[in-house]
Amino acid sequence: MKTICDICLRELKGEKHNPSPIKASVCCDGCNTNVVIPYRIYLSNVNKDKALLFQTNNTLKLVRPKNKHFELEELQNYVEGLIELYPHRVNGDIVICNEEGLHLDMEYNHLVKLILGLDLLGPVLLSPTNLDEYNEDE
Repeated sequence: MKTICDICLRELKGEKHNPSPIKASVCCDGCNTNVVIPYRIYLSNVNKDKALLFQTNNTLKLVRPKNKHFELEELQNYVEGLIELYPHRVNGDIVICNEEGLHLDMEYNHLVKLILGLDLLGPVLLSPTNLDEYNEDE
């Protein structure tokens, strides 16, 4: 019987991995390396100095702002266009997506649905609040 990776939906070749805390039962080597481990690191990020980029190629990437906070241009680069703040936070973190994702016919982001339960298009950034705050006194 073939076993399918719950993240990439491909047949498992090699070792099976536990994808917890992602709501799936089993994952492949590639998804463990490119999705599960970065997500676990993000969740354990005590200093809240990293954001998590959900890419449409089914990979997650930990990113940091160039300075203390993200600049508009950095955010636009990550989401590949104009930014939009999703109206609801996920565990207190801000969800940033491309405002024109539907208009630009961007690819559906399977990982955002699987992990965050949101239906969004294109790259999506999940950021701790402190990386997006701007304080004029600094």
